[in-house]
Amino acid sequence: MQPYSHDEVTDSTYHHMPEVVCYVESAQQAADIMKLANQYHFPVVPRGAGTGLACGAVPIYGGVVLSLEKMNKILEINEDGLYAVFSRESVLLNFNQR
Repeated sequence: MQPYSHDEVTDSTYHHMPEVVCYVESAQQAADIMKLANQYHFPVVPRGAGTGLACGAVPIYGGVVLSLEKMNKILEINEDGLYAVFSRESVLLNFNQR
């Protein structure tokens, strides 16, 4: 869980451990976790790739890190039309590396 205690900020002053990391693969799974968080009053920090430099994905108050990294699907690549269709949660870097 240590990688989820910080983003790209290297100063350990800004590192905070979560209690749990949840890896969701769909919007419904994310919604279900948010419903539980609302019902039981625990903090949730959404996280994409964790490449930020502003500590926006750092669980300062502990709780749950809601990892969206598995919500990353390329739906279509049309080489003739020069376009690609992604799920709304996709990470562009993964497409560029393909």
